[in-house]
Amino acid sequence: MELDLALLKDIPAVITNSTIQLTNMKYDGSRGTQEHIIEMTNIAARLKTLG
Repeated sequence: MELDLALLKDIPAVITNSTIQLTNMKYDGSRGTQEHIIEMTNIAARLKTLG
């Protein structure tokens, strides 16, 4: 139960960090377009599950 409470306290920080990461992502051409889109999709899915 202690672990569950600790994880609940971290959720707002994870949401904030994920939102910042998603909004600041820009395609810079250093990797494939598909990889960039998959990374953005993964971050969006993480946000969807958290809130």
